[in-house]
Amino acid sequence: MKVTHISFAGPQRAVVVNGRSHHFEMHPYCGPMNTSAKGDPITPLGPRHEFWRVVSLWAQQGERIQNGLCVWDEPPEPILQHVGGKHYAVVGYAAPEPPTREGDV
Repeated sequence: MKVTHISFAGPQRAVVVNGRSHHFEMHPYCGPMNTSAKGDPITPLGPRHEFWRVVSLWAQQGERIQNGLCVWDEPPEPILQHVGGKHYAVVGYAAPEPPTREGDV
């Protein structure tokens, strides 16, 4: 007889990626699992989908949630100095862009 263990990932989360809402559950060992809006498991997104980068940033930055959506900050762009050949050194980071107010275009 085989024993199967089903571990639920927890509450359903939503994140907006490129203007589209994606739902998922965050499992403590396996990471995010894509779900439908109703919470049913769906076919995972491709490995190069922007969703994976966004969810990784969200998890690394403390899994903040605001108004029911996952919130994350883009990391600052590094400023590189050419050392020689194919080698570069990070000498600082670009200043983050100021946040825009809602309604500004």
